[in-house]
Parts: sequence; C-alpha cells; structure tokens
Amino acid sequence: MAIAVPSSVTQSPGHDSANEIQKYIASYAQAASDPEYLALALDAANNGIDYLNTRPWFWNLKSDDITLTADGNDYDIANDVKKTRKLQLLDTSGNEYRSLKWMDPKTFWDCYQDRSASGDPAAYTVISGTTLGTITFNVATSAAFIAMYPTARLRYMARLSHLSTGGTFTDGPPEVDGFVRWYGRWDLACSLDLSPSVIDRAERHWRQWWKQLVADDNDVDTDF
Repeated sequence: MAIAVPSSVTQSPGHDSANEIQKYIASYAQAASDPEYLALALDAANNGIDYLNTRPWFWNLKSDDITLTADGNDYDIANDVKKTRKLQLLDTSGNEYRSLKWMDPKTFWDCYQDRSASGDPAAYTVISGTTLGTITFNVATSAAFIAMYPTARLRYMARLSHLSTGGTFTDGPPEVDGFVRWYGRWDLACSLDLSPSVIDRAERHWRQWWKQLVADDNDVDTDF
C-alpha cells in the first residue's frame, strides 16, 4: 500500500495550484478567464475532493501526537481524521514503545463496562470520529503510566482539505490532481447543463482516474 511521504519532501511532478485547476475546469465551458466561472470551478473542484473523502486513502496517512494526562479517559483527536490506523505509546524520549489494541465500540463497551479506575490502558476505541472527535481508553491513564509514556501517537487516514483561491492542493500524490480536474469539469458541465456529449466525456475521464487511484492505493509496495 502507498504511504504518505513527509511534508518536507517535494514530489515530482508537483501539484497544480488552485488557480491552475480552476482555469482548467472553467476552460471546459470556454470561460477560463471569467471570474464567475472560476468561482464555479473552485466549487466544482471541491465537490471532487468531497467525493475523494468518501473513502480512506493509504497515501493520506498522517499522525497526531496526543499529550496524556493523569486520570484522562477521553482524548481529542485531529479534526481531519477519516479512519484510525494505529495508536502507539511513546516513552519519555519520544521513542515508539508499543501499540494499544483497537476495538469496535460495541465490543469495547461489552468488555470494559466499568472504567472508573485508573491504570495502564491496553485498548482504545473511537466512538464517532465525525461527531465526538475523541479516542477512549479502556482505563483512565494513571500518573505512574504517564511518567513512563507521556504521549500517544495516533496514525490515521486523513480527509483531504478543500482548495482555496491562491492555494495549492497538497494532500496526496500529484495524480489526484487529474481526478479533481476532470471531476470538476463534469460537475461544472452538469451545473451549466452543457450538452450530453460534453458531460459524458468528462464523466468517463473522472471515473477512469478514480479507478486508477483506487487500484494504485490498493497495491502493495515491494522491493522488486
């Protein structure tokens, strides 16, 4: 599977800027320099990003370090979490020590009905990443536990950020730009009620990009 590279790495080829994507989408209606169409194109591009966010992507794997507190049971997580991948404990030197076991909420509640005592957590769950935005340990973190492991590192697949005028699309590999451009063209063509052939052409393109992105994301990296 593809793993996201550190933010300090510049991929080649690079991402298009938001302005370039807007112009590409608006040009489908022969209006690449029209401010009104460019605004519509930005909305169309972000609709494509919303479509991408309907599934988790391994290439958008990120991490969030969470500072643990004495008797803490619930901890806030990053606001762009799509699906959690792994929760690792870090020692006082910042070294990854071990992972906590993830459990689905129902199993978690069945196994850990009494969570009133503090201790050494062994498992965690996410009740609802989209509404509560917290992880929950099976026991509250004790002071003795935090003295050894003051930090937890949550690795997760993140949601992609929306484009903004003047910005650059930085989430994921540059290939995602192709999907966003053609989804945006299709979305714009639909909203403007362009000819069926123009709409169908754009749809074929974004669906092909989607198929390739999914296939690539499901691939397994090897040292062949």
